[in-house]
Amino acid sequence: MNIGMLIFPDMTQLDFTGPHEVFAQLPDCRIHVIARSKETVTARAACVSCPTARWPTRRSWT
Repeated sequence: MNIGMLIFPDMTQLDFTGPHEVFAQLPDCRIHVIARSKETVTARAACVSCPTARWPTRRSWT
C-alpha cells in the first residue's frame, strides 16, 4: 500500500507525525512525504521534515 502525506510550512507537526506513526506499523506500507519541493519544511514549532516527493507543478489532466 502506498500512502501520500502532504506537508507544508507552518503546519502543526502532530497532524503529520501522529498518522505517520500509525501508518508505519501497517505491513507492506510505503509512506511518501509530499511537499511543494524537496527542500526541508519547517513546522509551526520549528520541527523540520524532509519530503521524499514533490507534487507536480502542472495538473496532469490539462
